[in-house]
Amino acid sequence: MSELVNQYFGFLTNIGFNGPFEVNYAYEKHIYYVKRTIIIDIAFDAYFWVDVIRIKNVIPELESGVLTLSDIDPRKHCSYQLSQLDPEKEVFNSISSKSESEKELQYNAVLLQNNLEILEGDLRKFNFFNKTWRRFKFIKKH
Repeated sequence: MSELVNQYFGFLTNIGFNGPFEVNYAYEKHIYYVKRTIIIDIAFDAYFWVDVIRIKNVIPELESGVLTLSDIDPRKHCSYQLSQLDPEKEVFNSISSKSESEKELQYNAVLLQNNLEILEGDLRKFNFFNKTWRRFKFIKKH
């Protein structure tokens, strides 16, 4: 699994993200990358999904892997599912892959690469108005 995640998300280390760091929560496996106040969390539990997490303050111990995601107080971060940027699943449906798991990873990697401002901390595309406008096709989805 780690090799597959690295295949699609390894580019994050080239743009200043630390990681990948791995942790298990019950039946879920999480591989995440950290850059200052932005965390890209790739999770697996029968299927893959990706969360973009913004924490309030830089935590050096999190960037170095000493602390894990479970060590962060949930009240001190906001989390968004990356798939919210593709409500009609147009990007997902445009991807062909060998397996469903690989398709999910490739899909999320493409969404991130098409929305690089997210990796710099600009999460405005996740706010309510942008999601609503994208849903009704008034603004570009990705």
